[in-house]
Amino acid sequence: MVSSIENYGKRVLGSLLIKGGQGVRKAFNRLTTYWLINEYAKQAPYAMPEMLKRVSLTFWGRPGNVVLIAGPESEDLVRNKFSNHNYRLIPAEFKSFRNGESYVRIQETIRKKTVVIFRDFTQASNFNNHLIETCLLIDAAKRADAQEVVLVTPYLPYIDEKKDSGNYAIDFFKLVLNLLFKAAGLDELRVGNLTINRQTNGLFLFDKIFSRNVAPFMIAHGENLSMLREKTPGPKDLVFMSGNNVADLARAVIKQLETRYDVCGEKLDLHLMVGEKHRLIYAQNQNENLNGKSVYIFQTCDTNRINDDLMEALIMAYTAKKKGAKEIVLVMPYLPYGRQERKAHTREPISAKFVLNALTEAAGVTHVITLDPHAPATQGFVDIPFQFITARHLIVEGVRKMMESGEWAKDFVVVAPDVGRGKAARKLGVEILGPDSTWGEIDKDRPYAGEAKVAAVIGKVKGRDVLLFDDIGDSAGTLINAVGALRSKGAKRIMVALIHGVFSDVKIDSPEERDIILRYLKAKGKRVGDYVKEGFVVNALLRLQANPYVHKIVFTDSLNVPEKNIIDHQKIVKLSIADLLVTVCGRIIRGESLQNYQSEG
Repeated sequence: MVSSIENYGKRVLGSLLIKGGQGVRKAFNRLTTYWLINEYAKQAPYAMPEMLKRVSLTFWGRPGNVVLIAGPESEDLVRNKFSNHNYRLIPAEFKSFRNGESYVRIQETIRKKTVVIFRDFTQASNFNNHLIETCLLIDAAKRADAQEVVLVTPYLPYIDEKKDSGNYAIDFFKLVLNLLFKAAGLDELRVGNLTINRQTNGLFLFDKIFSRNVAPFMIAHGENLSMLREKTPGPKDLVFMSGNNVADLARAVIKQLETRYDVCGEKLDLHLMVGEKHRLIYAQNQNENLNGKSVYIFQTCDTNRINDDLMEALIMAYTAKKKGAKEIVLVMPYLPYGRQERKAHTREPISAKFVLNALTEAAGVTHVITLDPHAPATQGFVDIPFQFITARHLIVEGVRKMMESGEWAKDFVVVAPDVGRGKAARKLGVEILGPDSTWGEIDKDRPYAGEAKVAAVIGKVKGRDVLLFDDIGDSAGTLINAVGALRSKGAKRIMVALIHGVFSDVKIDSPEERDIILRYLKAKGKRVGDYVKEGFVVNALLRLQANPYVHKIVFTDSLNVPEKNIIDHQKIVKLSIADLLVTVCGRIIRGESLQNYQSEG
């Protein structure tokens, strides 16, 4: 029976692809894509206890071959339900870093096991955080050599959209499926009564997700037929999109592209609104036509909203793909999860790889432009053009201007806050002062995870001004320790220069540093309660400004820094990346070289 249905499906699909008109293709596309949504909509949403009653673990194998992992919101329910069935519940660590990036780690071996993951999205306070966290958990399980990974949940975000909504029209539920199956590597999904299983099937080379409950040709493929759309003839058409928090930067870049490069394009406002539990809502515009066009998407991932901004980028890219764009270029100055580019411990995800998989495989990005990623090797995570642009020359120009105006010494030492950044510090010194520049670095010990102590200062800094250069300033702990070590070796004024000012909130434990911050706020006439949270949590930028030995703090605007956190405008130098992005985008559009703008060596 199944064989005959499959053969029928092959004939139907072949007819549609070869003979069918555009309207027929669209109708079949909607039929197959929405079948899963409609099937789910027939049932009332389950609560997690009801979902667990419907799950039979023996379907996946015996207790010795199957292990369970539950999110914090489901752990007690899962333990109580299956404690008498000899199925082992594996502990897992879930947490968020200071800047809002998610982290997971599986605590025990799952090698060659079927891993059943239980997550309850109905209990999530933020759908985007919960979804990315779940994807990272799946990625960690696959990298830990799990035989099969299954996700069980009573609900998924974007699955129950109303039929007249923009989210429904663009199939954001299919984007969620792509994130789970394509980007993270999920093998099977149980959501409510619905089962979606990954199968290798030669009939569908583009997307291998289908339900084991229906005929194999009923595929939730979404984007497959977009490849068959005819390309728009004529010159290269351009469309620009931007995330909610980078609209001003995008407008500045678009305006300068028109002035300097004679590049004209349409600015498309997607009207991405934030709904309940941070669900992103797309206000549909029926007049949008991106068929055959090149779409440039501007987005960054700001501190404490990393996953929300990442989902914005995914939704914008997926929308462009669904509307027929032939090229999707993502301009993302700060690439999230860049510091999780490898497994520091067993059974961790490689989060940077997942993010790039999500952008390219799940959402359809065809070209990435970013500034100074923490780990340059992430370029190799994707098989598409990846422009690793350096903003180091902005630091060079900014420091030279301060040298000319007398704000900074004409002879100084460039120091890296750790050994890994030594080469970059040496390069920066040569670019500012020439081949005779001097440089140094801080050697650190890590007695245990999360704790770094200065072991030695390498280089002569006594009686000299110092430029302390790093790619990212997050908690500023490394920078503060480096400043203290440099001062103890006789350094005079110290300038901190950064590419990306992440500037997370951090708890200050040192009584001496707390006193320095309180005295600084009082001297600046600021109310302590506006800047110091419970437990003495302050923003890292305030921490740097309050340090009496930090003369200047230089960073680019690759991330949005709240104006409230900039207290001492004489001490802060913020460098605009708009002109750099104009040059890079303009050269790419005109097919020119980027050799002088990419980081090499």
